[in-house]
Amino acid sequence: MTYYRVKPEHDNKYFMRRCKNHPGALEYGRVIIGNELFTEKELYRKEDAGYIVPWYYFDRIEISKQKTYFFFGARFIQHKYRSQFYK
Repeated sequence: MTYYRVKPEHDNKYFMRRCKNHPGALEYGRVIIGNELFTEKELYRKEDAGYIVPWYYFDRIEISKQKTYFFFGARFIQHKYRSQFYK
């Protein structure tokens, strides 16, 4: 399955969101966690919800769904498979 992994140097940055009350203004949205995985559909849903998704924050990877896990609502690669994707 195709996932988009957040590059480690973009840890603790934000998805910015368009402000509803002040057109043209931006506000902080969701925090991005380094090495977190998103599907393409999840990222497009964020754009539809008004978030600005900086696509250069992500690396595209192919990994089986069974090789991932959720931790506090964020998806990551299981520890035993990380060496295939990290330099």
